[in-house]
Amino acid sequence: DFCLSRGLGDVYKRQAQEALSNAVRHASGAAVTVRVQADPDAVGIRVRNDRAPGSPASPGGGYGLRGMRERVELLGGSFDAGPTTGGGWEVIASLPLRDAPPRDNTPEHPEETP
Repeated sequence: DFCLSRGLGDVYKRQAQEALSNAVRHASGAAVTVRVQADPDAVGIRVRNDRAPGSPASPGGGYGLRGMRERVELLGGSFDAGPTTGGGWEVIASLPLRDAPPRDNTPEHPEETP
């Protein structure tokens, strides 16, 4: 079992949402596989879609993949996306699981003593 911090969980969820949205947008009707993997150091997601049945994939043109990469890399993770050999598409993101930094319990404005 593991628990993601809110910030890390938000980025992880956003990666899944964007990858699935891209699969629907660019390969509607194609089979999609989502795999989640976690170990003590990282949590990863792989979203892979087959080629859309009966039609070529629609071209991209937005900033979805760029934004996905930036969010993951800002947290020290890795990101890869590209075509598969069967004409589909695959997105792989891995985010490090880090312990929260130790909390400083020193008061922000310590009282002055005479």
